[in-house]
Amino acid sequence: MGKKLPTNLTLANPSAAKTGSNNSDNKNESLWGTKWAAKRLIMVMTAGFGVGFVYYGIQLNVGNLNFNLYFSVALNALMEIPAVVIGTVLLSFTNRRLLLSRSAYVAGSASILCTLFSNNNNNKGKGGGSWPQLIIEGVGFMAASTAFDVMYIYCVELFPTNVRNIAVSFLRQALMLGASVSPLLVVVGRMSPSLSFLVFGALSIFSGVLSLWLPETKNAPLYETLKQQGEEEEKQKCFEAAASDSVFELGMETN
Repeated sequence: MGKKLPTNLTLANPSAAKTGSNNSDNKNESLWGTKWAAKRLIMVMTAGFGVGFVYYGIQLNVGNLNFNLYFSVALNALMEIPAVVIGTVLLSFTNRRLLLSRSAYVAGSASILCTLFSNNNNNKGKGGGSWPQLIIEGVGFMAASTAFDVMYIYCVELFPTNVRNIAVSFLRQALMLGASVSPLLVVVGRMSPSLSFLVFGALSIFSGVLSLWLPETKNAPLYETLKQQGEEEEKQKCFEAAASDSVFELGMETN
């Protein structure tokens, strides 16, 4: 016969510690109630609005190229393929922040360059438009597509687990808001194609500049709660500040 268990023996719940005050504090954490998270989300949504505005707007703006519409749409569709491949490869070894900002810069610069060919009567293709303008527009759309894809991955890594879903949802709303507003500029572009390309370019570059104020997340740990991430990032800032001060003092002593 086996041993009898004592009558006063009780089984402990291994998850009891997680269901205590710490867990209740985590449930009460608010994305908008945490200063650093709210500021970060506003920046992500603003940059997302610009990226969505440019990504969807450039596709609709092909009608203002004075080129064959069907050929232009087909070219943009084909440019999605290298955009996905390039974005996937670069994400494996480059910084998310720089990849997003540089993609936005390329998209914006290409849109602005399109204004140089909007009234050009030389180098016409069979569709009646400028081939350089069409090629530059295709490169700009490819860069905008890369920025659009990277934006989602970057947002996932910027926020902890307990608010990650809602943060991505807000980003999605900002992207779709930009997509819903972009047709208005396309209509304006029918009267002035140069103006539409210029606005697309300026907003794309603005989104790229804004993303530089976001922290880098490559090889960074994914945190569980806002409190944990806030504390760890604060420690990291203090460590980096102390390291930079020690390097500066060492340089002064060497001189």
